Amino acid sequence: MSQITTFNQDYKNMIDTFERGKTVAVYQEDRSLVDVTTGEILKESHETVNKTSTEPDYIKIYYRTMLAFNGINDIPLEFILAIANYVAWSNDGGPLLFNNVKAVREQICGMCKIKSSMYTKYLTRCKERSILLPTKYRGTFEVNPFFIAKGKWDSIKRLRTEFCFTDGTWIRKEEI
Repeated sequence: MSQITTFNQDYKNMIDTFERGKTVAVYQEDRSLVDVTTGEILKESHETVNKTSTEPDYIKIYYRTMLAFNGINDIPLEFILAIANYVAWSNDGGPLLFNNVKAVREQICGMCKIKSSMYTKYLTRCKERSILLPTKYRGTFEVNPFFIAKGKWDSIKRLRTEFCFTDGTWIRKEEI
């Protein structure tokens, strides 16, 4: 077996490991229809029900790994998590958006115990580090799903960004 084939098989096994299987619960149910006057069993049935759970909604944050990988050590984690509180859910695979409006700004400042000037510095660093990506709308940013994703798993797995090593930028890829 060649090294490439072994690598491909190992990669496939790794991907299969990360694809979360659905939890399966098995229930067995016995039913009997009994005539109450005679006690005669009119009908019996035995049913086995397999119930699978769906992937719950959740917030995905690989903050330590992703921040360290990208050399981001000048933005406090609590600031990034505060931003995550105000990111809209993506339940259709659309972009995750953060709206930088005054009310949100004041609430994040309160949560992080920082002043407005420090909020502006951290927000600028988030833009420079591509945690927040520009949109055509003033005060609205697309959140890089490489760092933070929020919504149903079917939507989250369609959100992708790729890092371009030649110019050091992030590019959002749309997957259907």
